[in-house]
Parts: sequence; C-alpha cells; structure tokens
Amino acid sequence: MKAKEIIKIIENICPERLAYSWDNVGLLCGDKNKDVKKVFVTLDTNINTVKEAISKNADMIISHHPILLGGIKRIDYSTSVGQMLKLLIENNIPLFAAHTNMDTAKGGINDKLAEMFELTDVKILDQHTDDSSAGLGRYGRLEKTIKLGDFAEHCKKILGTPFLRVSGDFENDINTVAVASGSCSEIIPIAFEKGADGVIMCGCHPGDCHYSTGNYYARRRMTLLFSMLDFIGVENGRTRVEWVSAAEGVKFSQTMNEFAEKIHSLGKNVRLEDLRCRKN
Repeated sequence: MKAKEIIKIIENICPERLAYSWDNVGLLCGDKNKDVKKVFVTLDTNINTVKEAISKNADMIISHHPILLGGIKRIDYSTSVGQMLKLLIENNIPLFAAHTNMDTAKGGINDKLAEMFELTDVKILDQHTDDSSAGLGRYGRLEKTIKLGDFAEHCKKILGTPFLRVSGDFENDINTVAVASGSCSEIIPIAFEKGADGVIMCGCHPGDCHYSTGNYYARRRMTLLFSMLDFIGVENGRTRVEWVSAAEGVKFSQTMNEFAEKIHSLGKNVRLEDLRCRKN
C-alpha cells in the first residue's frame, strides 16, 4: 500500500481544510509514493519517537502534533530537529500529521470526548470553517446533574488520568458540559456564553492551565477541569508539570484505530503500532 493511499483515507475523515491557519498538517516529510506495510502512530514526533519507529522497522509515521510548526530556515544536524529530519530522510520514512483538523472533524477527537462523557444534544462550540459539521470543542448535557466534586472523580475515571486540575466550587451543580482537546483557552468564554456549567480541557498546553486562568473563572463561579498526565516534583521552587495529556493520547489512539479498521476493510496489509505518549 502506498503512503498516499493511507493519507487519502485519513483526509477523507479530517481534511486539511479543517485545520486552523496557524497549524502545519499533512505530509511534512518524505515520499507519498513510499510502499508502506507498517505504520508507527504517535502523539508527538521527536528524536526519540523517530528512533523508536526506526527500531520497529516502521515504513511511515502518523503523528497528532506536527513538527516545523514555527517554520524552519536551516537544517543543522547538531540540533534535535536537524537530527530528526536527517533520520527520517535517511531511512525514507514519510511523516504525516493530523492535528487541529483531527480535533475539529466530525468523528474526530472532540466528538470522541463527547461520546466518552455520554453527552446528549451535542453541539459545536467554535465553528471556524464553512463545514457546519466541524469545529473546535463540543458541548451537551449529562444524563443527570452532578456535583463538581463527584464529577471531577468521574472525569478522572473516564479519561484514565491520575491527576485533574479543577477550578470551581466542588458543590456546584454540573449538567451542561463543554469538552475540548488541545490548546483551546480561547473557547472557554464561548462555552460559558452557551450555558456550560463546566469546561473539560484535555491535552492542555502550558499557557492554558495556569493560576490566573483558573482564578479568573473561579471568581466568576465558573468551573474548569484540566486534564494532564503527571506532576513531577518541584524544580527551582516551582512545581514542574509534564504537559503530556493521557486523555488526548487515548482519544488520538482510538481515532487512529478506527482509521486502521478502514484500511484493513480494504484488505490492505497495514499494521499500526501502539500509540506512544512521549515526554518532550
């Protein structure tokens, strides 16, 4: 099977036009005509994941988070980015990324999050394209009203994460819930305007999950729940947080498994390696 055939299957579900203008999605490196028998799937692409893909004899890498997001003016082999590109090119491994287009697409990561929480009457929070079925974030109603404290524990179980940062009164009633993946702090006000009692952000980036953000909404009796993987001690007097989201990784993996099923239904011999959530 050619890499371009796999790309076509993915783009039929989450086309590049659904990505935000600042994003960098699609085939980022490599030959679309490469014959592919084994695909390595990862949340992040860095020098470690590329080395692992090579060690597993992968013919192609599919990543959620893209490389070269800020552009590149030189390829210096003494840098980690330069080393990574060198390895990809030398080993003839195409790298494909599906990022905000996968977040926003119908049946993508945001819809999967809504399904996990069994939300009803689900609607899109921020529709940024002409496609009425796609957009960043979803909101809907829970089966029954629940206190924030109980809902936080419920979230941890559903998302499979040991830690959850919560901003709000634990006695608040939660019924209408908004969910969003990735860096999406800009849609928090939209969620509350649409009547959400709480916002669950999965895959928070450092700028999304800081004291002032949580405190601002807490003072306005608004509830935020941030999902992340791990807290790792204290460094230079400040808590150091590993900003890798278990929840985002799980949903990306499940979405890619559905893509794999579509590929297998065509009778193609392509196997996807298990998702690896990597620490940068």
